[in-house]
Amino acid sequence: MPTASAAPGGEKPPLGVYIHFPFCRSKCAYCDFVSYPGREELIPAYVDALTGEIRDWREEISRRRIVSVFFGGGTPSLMDPEQMRVLLTCLADTGCVSPDAEITVEANPGTVTPGALSAFRAMGVDRLSLGVQAAQDPLLRSIGRIHTLKEAAAAVDMAREAGFGNLNLDLMYGLPGQTEADWRETLEWAVSRDPEHISAYSLILEEGTPLYGRVMSGRSALPDEETTTGMQRAATAFLAGNGYARYEISNYAKPGRACRHNLLYWTREEYLGLGCAAHSFLGGERFHDPEDLAEYLRGERCLDRERISEQAAMEETILLGTRMLCGVDYGAFRRAFGRDLREMRKDRIERLTDLGLIRDCPDALRLTERGLEVQNAVVAELVGRGLA
Repeated sequence: MPTASAAPGGEKPPLGVYIHFPFCRSKCAYCDFVSYPGREELIPAYVDALTGEIRDWREEISRRRIVSVFFGGGTPSLMDPEQMRVLLTCLADTGCVSPDAEITVEANPGTVTPGALSAFRAMGVDRLSLGVQAAQDPLLRSIGRIHTLKEAAAAVDMAREAGFGNLNLDLMYGLPGQTEADWRETLEWAVSRDPEHISAYSLILEEGTPLYGRVMSGRSALPDEETTTGMQRAATAFLAGNGYARYEISNYAKPGRACRHNLLYWTREEYLGLGCAAHSFLGGERFHDPEDLAEYLRGERCLDRERISEQAAMEETILLGTRMLCGVDYGAFRRAFGRDLREMRKDRIERLTDLGLIRDCPDALRLTERGLEVQNAVVAELVGRGLA
């Protein structure tokens, strides 16, 4: 296992922990995440495997300070409270979970109960992320969601009654048949529930999914690019007007409520992924557990280890930093790599500034609103032909 480097002053370096829960009642039509619908009988064995993996990493992560834990899926809310307690206790036994660690559980509105949410909150889960996606039941059915809007509203109420003071709602735009009016209605519904955080994602049509097949065959049609861009702009304007600051391309939060776990990813802090298909970035290496559930249950771990080169690390810093509104910090880049990004890319930065895609600020390179809409193209220009 890789060895963690010490943080300045001897402080334990921060670490995020991601736990993948690959079980769900049914698979959404757009989903290409690793998940296994209808295999819930394997959950007990899977929880046992996860606890074993946590124990295997105990010595290594005891050198770290766990600042966030994120249960993603799949549908982690299918876990019963005792299974969640076992996992959280096993992590706590490492002795390195910060008292103020952010602990998030993703949940499908159709799978939560008042009793389970109250139990999760009592055992330290302090952030709930509900996959609402849309405010129209026909749209929800068309993308394979198992809940209705009424159930989503009930889930929000249950979360509040259980004591959750940090709630995220996931929303999606660019769905087949979705109109700009539908999207506005979805945004208005979400804001009316007063969550602390809203994630507004554009649909990505993934090859191999049922939705991909429907679109390619002409049975479903996606909104055109102009409409989708309009939806994104409408979200930014509407959410800003209701107290939600955009801090990343698809994420908006009330003051102090940005997702700490995701910020670890975007700032290239290290994280440990546990579970089937979970990816890790630890000790300067990237690796992952097997996607095949049977292989994971047999004990396969830590596949495809790759040490990240300085060139790749610089490119990742630009790719991830430009997703955030705070941008790529010039000082942090210089401290990490001993290079001056502004000097390295002077001509390109000037050209992109003239095009209105970036703002070359004294402290950071930041994308404009237009730049965020074409972030991939901006990054390609900035890192093209290498950064050496």
